[in-house]
Amino acid sequence: MSKDTRRTFLKTVGLAAGVAGVAGATATDTPGTMTKQSSQAADTETNASTELHSSDWATFQFDARNTGYNPDAREVGETPWIEWSESLSDELASEISTPTIVDGVAYLASEYGRAAAFDLEEREFLWQNEYTDRSTHTDEAPTVADGTMYISYGWQVFALDTETGELVWTFENPETGSPANGCDAPKLGASSTTVSDGTVFLKMRIETQAYGFALSADTGELQWSVEMSGGDVEYAANYGGQMDTADHVPAVGDGGVYFTEGGTVYAFDVVDGTLLWNAPVHVGSDVYGPEPNAPAVVDGTVYVTMNYRDDSGSNPDRRTFVTALSADDGGTRWQHELAGDIHLTSPVVADETVYVGETQTVWALAADDGSVRWKGSETDEFRYTTVAELSVSGSTVYYPREVDDEDSQEIAAFDTGDGSLKWQVPLRASVNAPTGCALVGETVYVVDDIGVLYAISGPTETTNWRRTLDFGSSESFRTASADDTSVYAATNSTLRAFDREKGTERWSISLGENENDTFRHVWTTVVDGTVYCSLGGDGGSSYNFVYAIDDATGTTRWHEKAPEGTGRPVVVDGVVYVGTESSLYGSAYVTAYDAGDGSIRWSSEFDSDDPSISVEMTGPVAVQDETVYAATTEGTYALDATDGSEKWTDDRDAEAVAANDETVFIVGGGSVRDRNVVALDPADGTENWSSNHDGETLTLADDTLYVVSGGPSDAQKLFALDTADGSERWTFDTKYTYPTYGYDYQATLTEPTVEDGTVYIASDDRRVYALDADDGDTLQRFELFGDARDTPALHDDTVYTVDENRVYSFDIEE
Repeated sequence: MSKDTRRTFLKTVGLAAGVAGVAGATATDTPGTMTKQSSQAADTETNASTELHSSDWATFQFDARNTGYNPDAREVGETPWIEWSESLSDELASEISTPTIVDGVAYLASEYGRAAAFDLEEREFLWQNEYTDRSTHTDEAPTVADGTMYISYGWQVFALDTETGELVWTFENPETGSPANGCDAPKLGASSTTVSDGTVFLKMRIETQAYGFALSADTGELQWSVEMSGGDVEYAANYGGQMDTADHVPAVGDGGVYFTEGGTVYAFDVVDGTLLWNAPVHVGSDVYGPEPNAPAVVDGTVYVTMNYRDDSGSNPDRRTFVTALSADDGGTRWQHELAGDIHLTSPVVADETVYVGETQTVWALAADDGSVRWKGSETDEFRYTTVAELSVSGSTVYYPREVDDEDSQEIAAFDTGDGSLKWQVPLRASVNAPTGCALVGETVYVVDDIGVLYAISGPTETTNWRRTLDFGSSESFRTASADDTSVYAATNSTLRAFDREKGTERWSISLGENENDTFRHVWTTVVDGTVYCSLGGDGGSSYNFVYAIDDATGTTRWHEKAPEGTGRPVVVDGVVYVGTESSLYGSAYVTAYDAGDGSIRWSSEFDSDDPSISVEMTGPVAVQDETVYAATTEGTYALDATDGSEKWTDDRDAEAVAANDETVFIVGGGSVRDRNVVALDPADGTENWSSNHDGETLTLADDTLYVVSGGPSDAQKLFALDTADGSERWTFDTKYTYPTYGYDYQATLTEPTVEDGTVYIASDDRRVYALDADDGDTLQRFELFGDARDTPALHDDTVYTVDENRVYSFDIEE
């Protein structure tokens, strides 16, 4: 830095000379500001590049240098899967830090002063601790070193034992005293910690004043402290605080510790805090609101990103830069101006390349001269939170991002060679992208904004294939079924067949009479080489249909118009039975179609004595022993399967029906909270027993009745009832809850499928569960990228399911 440049900077920003005689830092031996090292510590040659754990992700951006690059991690590959996910919000909170991963354990900090250790193999908490009763806000990863977990917030640093979670020591910024809480509290901020050679480094802020601290990692004793200025005082007063400081994590390496404050980078001696140099990294004569990020130091160079508003000149605007400084003297080696977007990440340095994320793109710059190696496509529109960070392993750059036009979060992977987008993995939360990823082994670990921890990896022993289709906003998958050759997945306008082994598309057929016909309800059933498809709901079509489609070629064998509101087709002995309803006439129907040619064998109509009341068909019919059972809002009807004549009725409003040789089961009784599961005699409809379970679907297998139940404000549960007396055998609950838009969202369940002693059920918590039919224990979980849409389909030890625009194939574990 030239003398003239430095003199101009001193006049413009107003740095104060410190004890060391260098502008911009003060160091004294008064309590709380500066304590001197012992002579032994002072004489020790510091190796600031000491790694915490060479193969783990033990701190913010992997190492003390803040490189964001784990050379021992292996990239996920071309086909990512969510190996597992766990909701931690009930035990911790919804706002959880980026995980720190050490020896197979994730260490996490959250709001409300909580910390936890989570075993990644067993997927369970080892310990949880509320280490302070003050409200906290922690985004960046804590640091784990030598059996201690370091967490910082506001004006405090906490050291916890990694084995027990017990608090070892606490450090408080001596300049704050005991600050007030709530509205009268000063604006306080603390960066995450950096630990190197037994010393904890971090930055803190009180209103507009910034401090750098060095603490003993063992005791928390203050080794030295410095004051830093150089920021925009007015801006810091208005916008300072935790979020303005959390990602200002110092970097340690090449003989110094490097801080950013305002528009300046500071280098201090790691042992005694002596100011080595300071360097302004902005340009322009009228700079407002400089926002630096965490620096990175690699091979004698300090890299830093910064954005600020430049009001000088005739066109004031926000500007963004990447700057490379000499670690020896702070001299500028190169500076590259970016696009000027407000959201900017810290630099990541890997294999002689500097990677930086901006609102509209990702940049790769040559580490030696700042030349652009590639720039990600700006047509891939997305936005980022202000503190999200890149990370690199192998040939992949990972970036947590918020998709602008979808209001959703995802992890995006870019090729380090050319910046091309490799893949995207959607997360559950819809706001605020995660602050960063931890890359360990072949897995990406990330926590989303509602407190769900994900392990993203390549294919596993149970993942076969996944096919993603690029639908328009009006189309999405609704249902799936399978046979020996194919998986049949229907959207609200198209039926597609995918090869069961490879997932390649074999054929597709448009449904309805017109090009733009769409249907609210679509159901499929595959029997003897034919896919039967029923379409219902007023989604834009004037009519609704029942189709019979050749499973090998996709050609239509026959199709017939039907009243709207068709239900799932049930095929028995060459007859297709479909329940329908008509809002025009207020009636419900059961229609029997010949499976061979689609001719109508019979149709029965159900209406109400009150012409103002419309009768609704509430679920698929059940067929047993030449009798068709239909559940409607006017009651349950038993019909002769040969001609549709009525055998008997039960007058209770019914939600669902199922039947076996001995009993007809219904959910009936009026409002949701008044419903019961009722067992009826199939001969005359008399009641055998009643169980106090409301339900939406009924599924029979052997001697067990499976009831999906849940009130309007309760999480849905699966109950397994004894068919003999309705007694409860076991209950399954996903226990999945997350806060969204001011309330706790409760997961819902699909109708289950039962095969070989295992119950398969899907949920909009983005999972398919395999449960032991004897006791309800979870045997397997299959993770999806979106909400499951229908009952899982099974064939030859394989599970098939769909979400909004994807078809999945999973192997069942033996």
